[in-house]
Amino acid sequence: MVAKDMDWTENYTTIKALDARHDVWKHNAAVDGPFGPDLVPALKPDTLVLDAGCGTGVHLRTLIDRYPQARFVAMDTSEAMVAATRERCPEAEVVGGTITQLAWEDHHFAGTTCLHVLYHVPDIHQAVSELARVTQKGGWAVISTVADDAGQESLRLHNAACAEAHASEWQIEKLPSARFNTANGEQFIRPYFSQVTLYPRYAALYFTEVAAVLKYYTSMDYYQQIYRANQALAEQVVTKARQLVEAQLHAKGEFQISKNVGTWLAFK
Repeated sequence: MVAKDMDWTENYTTIKALDARHDVWKHNAAVDGPFGPDLVPALKPDTLVLDAGCGTGVHLRTLIDRYPQARFVAMDTSEAMVAATRERCPEAEVVGGTITQLAWEDHHFAGTTCLHVLYHVPDIHQAVSELARVTQKGGWAVISTVADDAGQESLRLHNAACAEAHASEWQIEKLPSARFNTANGEQFIRPYFSQVTLYPRYAALYFTEVAAVLKYYTSMDYYQQIYRANQALAEQVVTKARQLVEAQLHAKGEFQISKNVGTWLAFK
């Protein structure tokens, strides 16, 4: 598939799938290196920060807890994400909007965060230019994405399960991150920020139980597409996925998914 590879934003109309992935990260991840909020420069009281594409507010919650006297604004295109962030982060101003057309005037924020968002955006250059526009001179942006090979084990599981379920039309050639990852992402950032540094984080998910693998797999956009279109077929695919995971756990004792990421700290 090609068209559906790059347009998975429908999976973010509810918080269920994203919350499932966050839960898997809590229990199954091994990480080494900084990520997102770790790269935000120390915030003084009343510093105004924008979280563009806030999702469910998990990372914003981290920032608020670290810098309770700073001021935070968050936005997302999904009404469900806006509602979830308002509940999780009542201290912040949370609004709907689009990252390619931010509602604030030039130089409004001391800094911006944009974490695992840009590979979903049709016009990445426009999105980054908007982040730069609303950032003060001398301000900063923290932008994260995945490595170019992240998540391939889960993708291979999906394609194999689809093949065995006679659903090859739902196999996926490319992940959205092919458009914006640690290997190619800097070209989108450098035109708008004068100082750009990439900080890698090495991460992997380790599973020893079938249920945990399937919890992660069924939260992924490529599976959710099938589920929304044909629930009966989705059940057949996940049954095949279960059998494949069981076979690997029996043979190797674990199922691993590489999830290396990188975060740019960019100054304007």
